[in-house]
Amino acid sequence: MRAQLACQHVKALDDNADLMTFLLNDARLNEIDVSLLFMYRVFFSTSIVLRLNKLNQPLLIDALYQEGAHN
Repeated sequence: MRAQLACQHVKALDDNADLMTFLLNDARLNEIDVSLLFMYRVFFSTSIVLRLNKLNQPLLIDALYQEGAHN
């Protein structure tokens, strides 16, 4: 298993989906294969998931266990 970490300066009005697209494109330009993207739940949004689906990017989002939650 190999992990790669990418960081980017984020300004107050930056769109998270645009930032994620930029990071993925930058990785691909540097010949880094992002086979699975792990996303922290605070960064997760519908616009990001839609953008990643459009890019055919597999992703995994962590979940927070809540007492009383049922399937």
